[in-house]
Amino acid sequence: MSAPARVRALAEARVDVGGEWFVGLTDLLGVAPSDARFAALLRPDEWRVARLFDGESDAAVIAERASRELGLASDDSDANRAFGDSGASGDAGAPGDMGAAAIDALATRLSDSLLLDDAPSRAALERAWSEYRALAERPALGPGRDYPADAFELRLLIGGMVADDWDLPPPESCVGAWTCEAGLRVARALHARTWAALRHFAGRFQRVLVLAPLRANFAAPWIALDKPLATPLGAVAADPELVGVFGAPADETGLAARSSLVLERQALFLRVLMRDKPAAFVLARPPCDARESARLDEHLARALAVPDTLLVVAADLAREHLALPGPDVVPRTDRSPTRLGGSTGAERDQLLVTHADVDRARADDRDAVDALTRIDGARLDALRVAEPSAYRAASLALLASVSRTFASAHPDSRGSLLGYAQASERGTLIAGASVLIH
Repeated sequence: MSAPARVRALAEARVDVGGEWFVGLTDLLGVAPSDARFAALLRPDEWRVARLFDGESDAAVIAERASRELGLASDDSDANRAFGDSGASGDAGAPGDMGAAAIDALATRLSDSLLLDDAPSRAALERAWSEYRALAERPALGPGRDYPADAFELRLLIGGMVADDWDLPPPESCVGAWTCEAGLRVARALHARTWAALRHFAGRFQRVLVLAPLRANFAAPWIALDKPLATPLGAVAADPELVGVFGAPADETGLAARSSLVLERQALFLRVLMRDKPAAFVLARPPCDARESARLDEHLARALAVPDTLLVVAADLAREHLALPGPDVVPRTDRSPTRLGGSTGAERDQLLVTHADVDRARADDRDAVDALTRIDGARLDALRVAEPSAYRAASLALLASVSRTFASAHPDSRGSLLGYAQASERGTLIAGASVLIH
């Protein structure tokens, strides 16, 4: 029995499938062969066992470790009956019986999906990385999938979104903004608020730094896109000074920037509203310790010290995958804004509700937004440490670093809340905010 290879760095999400909780795995490098939302769905006990794969221990040893560390039985006959498929019935949150044969089956399944750090996966990554490096531009991924493929229709969509808030009073000043990650349809109001405000400063800035969380534990602390980002509206040029601060990716982890729709969505607004501005698009993972945190702060400070740089952070507060019936997007039922509370009292410092149930606005969302409007990096970091959700913690880590950097460079900086939203699309609930940083 060979030793299963380690699981690659993957994004994970908690997913409700028919009333049972599963772990949805996403390959951020984009080589896993999947047309579904997730490259694999595992029961929680399967995922806990998969994380025991170390490339050295065979299935029998892993079964013993699982039995000892996780309280799983290691009888093969019981394990093979209990293992089943991802859609097996029973309590998906409780440990099942997993013996050596079941663990071998799990390893085979993950290897076939190119989710292990083994020979098939490495070959696919090397091939994809070689093909990508040969391209002059990072190709667009969203046309026809995330937004209209026709350039004219897309320009009308982006322009129409911003026109929704065209009468937003010009802010007095701006050094950056926090906006959402989610798609243009589900988070239309937040995208519109952010860019309706930023458009007033198109002549003030000469380059843009777009940051988003990297939601997998890669060895690299960040991944910068070092080539133009193509869109149906034209390519956004790479800013050499900003890219130079973070450095070009040295290996196939650079494929994460190729596969990110979050970065691409911001590029669409840049092409319509700041079309001549070059940009650096950077994904940053949560720091592992104080040294990594200080390193991220240092590089952000160096980037913002490049003259005339606008910072845009795209980071949602929550993304929950739920098996909920109903329409794709739950419309707003009350078009009048509702206050989130505890913020700065600046213009339009209000809660914009795009989900029918106003009561679902959570206290931790309020705390995070309030901390950012106060540019309180210490508070955001405290929220991150106490946060059980890896998704939210990644966003809070990036926002904490941004807040510390702004507080150091601009001691009088503050944030104005332009909008907060909860919305659902295709069974996924998202929560995000739009904050202008002065």
